[in-house]
Amino acid sequence: MLHHIYPAADLPVFQLSIDYSRPAGYRHAIGRDLAALRSRGVLIVGSGNVVHNLGGTDRAEGTRAAASWPWALAFDDAVKTVLA
Repeated sequence: MLHHIYPAADLPVFQLSIDYSRPAGYRHAIGRDLAALRSRGVLIVGSGNVVHNLGGTDRAEGTRAAASWPWALAFDDAVKTVLA
């Protein structure tokens, strides 16, 4: 995604994953710390999907919807409906 926004690749980037084994307070603290970076001109981008479990996908299905669990598709559809 950033390639299209910054084709010169002149923006430092690092990846942050959510550690679900840690308590919610830990993740909240990370968000609070990241929020402080905005005042320093740091671009913060959230990406990903509303629901996914990459380890639970059927890789033989590629990127087709059949690669996901039915509950994940149902939840994703429900969120899309509410947002629309």
